[in-house]
Amino acid sequence: MNLLLRAEKTNSITLSSLRTIEFAMYAILPVYLFKMAETLYILTTYLDHSEHIFPTTFVPVGSTILILQALIIFLTFTTFRHRKDRLGPFRYDRINGQ
Repeated sequence: MNLLLRAEKTNSITLSSLRTIEFAMYAILPVYLFKMAETLYILTTYLDHSEHIFPTTFVPVGSTILILQALIIFLTFTTFRHRKDRLGPFRYDRINGQ
């Protein structure tokens, strides 16, 4: 019986930690979206700044950064979906110990 209670307590701690991490990811997601929009804006207005000298690697590196930012947003949403499929939606009565 003690082993069962210990396993249930560990599972509760894991779910609580997972919930905290997921809520932090929800808070960081707008930052990811903003930075991606900012990078896209810089890349699309590249020709408007023709009086400046840009290195030849500006567009390839900028495109790579944009792709990586899109990838991190995609992986964030995939993580949300994966957690929901594996664990189901958060039930606050179970999380709060009621």
